[in-house]
Amino acid sequence: MLWPAKSRMDEEVLDAGHLLEVVGPDAIEVRARTVAVGSQLAATLVVTGYPAEVVPGWLDPLLTYPGRLDVSLHIEPVPSSLASQQLKKQRARLESSRRAGLERGRLDDPDTEAAAADAAELAYRIARGEGKLFRLGPYMTIYGESEEHLADEVSSVRAIAESLVITTAPTIYRSLQGWLATLPLGLDTLKVRRTFDTEALAACFPFASPDLPADTALAPGAVLYGLNTTS
Repeated sequence: MLWPAKSRMDEEVLDAGHLLEVVGPDAIEVRARTVAVGSQLAATLVVTGYPAEVVPGWLDPLLTYPGRLDVSLHIEPVPSSLASQQLKKQRARLESSRRAGLERGRLDDPDTEAAAADAAELAYRIARGEGKLFRLGPYMTIYGESEEHLADEVSSVRAIAESLVITTAPTIYRSLQGWLATLPLGLDTLKVRRTFDTEALAACFPFASPDLPADTALAPGAVLYGLNTTS
C-alpha cells in the first residue's frame, strides 16, 4: 500500500506546531489574581508609587532577583507642546493650592513647595531644550510553582520594592492584561503610567545584569548592548 507524499503545506503546519510547543505554554487559565501558564502560576504587580530621588541603577535589586521575575518598562514620549501645557497646568494648580492655604492661615506645606519648585525647574529645562517628558509604565510578573510558592515570591518582590521606596499593587481581575504587558510583545495592555523627565528615565534603564559585577554594569559612561550568552 502506498501512502501519499506530504504536501508542503502539511510540512509548514507541522513546523508551526513544533514551534508553538517550544515557545508557547500548553494552556492558559485566567483567574482573578493569577494566570496559570502551563504548569506555572504568574502574578503581575503594577508600580504606583516612586521615590522622590533616584540614582543610576536603582532598579538593579529587582533586575537581579534570584527567582523568575519579568520586568517590563513601557516608554512613550510626550510631545514638547503637550508637555509644556501639562507643566503649566500643574504649576497653576500647585500655586493655587499654596495661596489657598496661606489665605486660610495654614503653614507652608513642604511637599507642595517642593513639587512647585520641581515643576518650575522642569518647565525651564524643557523650554531650553535640555530635557523632555516621557510616560513610563513599569510592570513586574512573578512566577511560582504553586499558590503558596507564588505568594512567597510575590511577598519577596514586594519587600524589595518597598526597600526601594516603590509602591506596588496587584492586577486584580486584570491578570491576563498584566501578563501580556510583560511579554516581549511591546504591548502596554495596562496603561498605568507615570510622567518622567529625561534624567529620571535614564536612571531607570536596566543597564545591569546578574552575570556582571556591579562596578562593571554601572561604570560611568558605559552602555551594555548585545545578547546574554548564558541566558
